Amino acid sequence: MVLVPLFVVSGAAVGAETGVDDDKLSNVREYVESQRLAAGLPGIAVGIVCDDRVVFSEGFGEATLGSEPMTPQHVMVIASLSKSITAMAVMLLVDDGLVDLDAPVASYLPELALTSDSVTVRQVMHHSSGLTRRIGTDPFVGDIGATLDANVSRFGGDLLAGAGFEYSNANYDALALLVERVSRMPYGEFVASRIFDPVNMDSSTVGSGGASSGALATGYYHHLLLGYRPHTPWMQDGMVGSYTTFSNVEDFLKYAMVHINDGTYRGNQVISRESLAVLHESRQWGPDSFPVGYG
Repeated sequence: MVLVPLFVVSGAAVGAETGVDDDKLSNVREYVESQRLAAGLPGIAVGIVCDDRVVFSEGFGEATLGSEPMTPQHVMVIASLSKSITAMAVMLLVDDGLVDLDAPVASYLPELALTSDSVTVRQVMHHSSGLTRRIGTDPFVGDIGATLDANVSRFGGDLLAGAGFEYSNANYDALALLVERVSRMPYGEFVASRIFDPVNMDSSTVGSGGASSGALATGYYHHLLLGYRPHTPWMQDGMVGSYTTFSNVEDFLKYAMVHINDGTYRGNQVISRESLAVLHESRQWGPDSFPVGYG
């Protein structure tokens, strides 16, 4: 796939005071291009934001091999970066007083109460629900859980109280259904009205319809001995919470501004400071893991 790395800089005003100058940005260009070439990636788009200003936004390589240069405006599936959007959607419902992170997730999704009625929303957000990586990747192999309701209905027998960390798409697809049930809106509509629209993320969409938004980059997969070949991954509606958001670097720079400016976008409070702090609170993966948390 074409990748979307994102550099985020937080600090004082852009200019001589921060040391953000043409020479240093030239070094950024050289570094990114050298890494792209070393990895053999078709294209990369990169942005740098400082406070509420974009100081760098540029494409490298090609959005479509042999014909189209990459730009920050090129839309692509952002895959697991979708989970950040879903987490913010849940916290917006916390702001609304409609979700309690420490309540059992089954109180919002009764179909998940089959084996455990004590796993909390917070544990699902931190990948500590008992749902496994394999369960979360099943939809990639076919029509398993093609709709969001059908996908989540599979998980009821797999939640486990006291489970340790295991990263799984299944957690965030369950959270997307929670957003739908609590807000009484389709997940994509809720995200558009509460995140994309207030942040002016005009090229961002949820689900397979994103393929028609903006200038779409071609996805690629590296086949052994054959190099990069065009590749379109499964775009199941059942994976809207974990995987199938489309966006571009231009939009994600705006999203980054919300995260580094206490939940505001150009003076508009998108999410409360308290809920933003929860999004950034990491948890230890486990006693035998590397000391890296997942927010």
